[in-house]
Amino acid sequence: MASPIVFCPKLSYCRFMKHFLWLSFSLCTVVSFTTSYAHAGKLIGAPVRLSPSPFAHCPVDEKAAKYFREAQKRGISCDIDGSIECYNQVLKLDPKNSSAYEARGTALLIKRKFQKAIDDFDKSISINPKNYSSYWGRGAAKDSLGEKHGALKDFDAAIKLCPTDYSFYMSRGDVRLDLGNTPGALEDAQRAISLAPENAWTYYRRSRLLARTGDRTGALRDLDMAGRLNSRFKSSQIPRYIPSH
Repeated sequence: MASPIVFCPKLSYCRFMKHFLWLSFSLCTVVSFTTSYAHAGKLIGAPVRLSPSPFAHCPVDEKAAKYFREAQKRGISCDIDGSIECYNQVLKLDPKNSSAYEARGTALLIKRKFQKAIDDFDKSISINPKNYSSYWGRGAAKDSLGEKHGALKDFDAAIKLCPTDYSFYMSRGDVRLDLGNTPGALEDAQRAISLAPENAWTYYRRSRLLARTGDRTGALRDLDMAGRLNSRFKSSQIPRYIPSH
């Protein structure tokens, strides 16, 4: 059973929102952006925790810190517009807060305002060039705009800075496949699984990738594994994206 979601308002919620974005963009079921984050976390099939980030910090200014915490609470309750507005206030008071730009950029991704999200990730990276989560976010926005080569470059940067985050490999694998690099895509999928072998989501994502390459047998095998790890991923409970012949 997956561990419960742990939320601390002093920490960035971007990592959890990132998982929610994958769920909404990649899982071929009716998952709306108003789905509760707790429910989304259960669907992902692995413990989803809001872990401390070296880039996440409340502003020193007391008023800005209040807006920062309120923004995160609204994000968790799926009030994305309210969250963005609170981050607007944070950045008026603390314009050099890299994590606030990162968090607002992630919220803008959910709103599908991809260019505005890129602008925020650009600012986050300019303040802190080692903020690998912002590279991932910018890559995701570029991917959504069809800028595959730019997305690949950003995912490469995220992996270079943080080679132990399985999610970065899944994102890069999708782009590699889009660019015709099937071996590289499968290599990334395997790396993600090796980093998170008990995560049903990694097998599910690879099954979709294998289906796109025409490997029906491999796709079904991974789908079955995902279902064994988490019943929500059983083939009977998700659309049949794998051809029957």
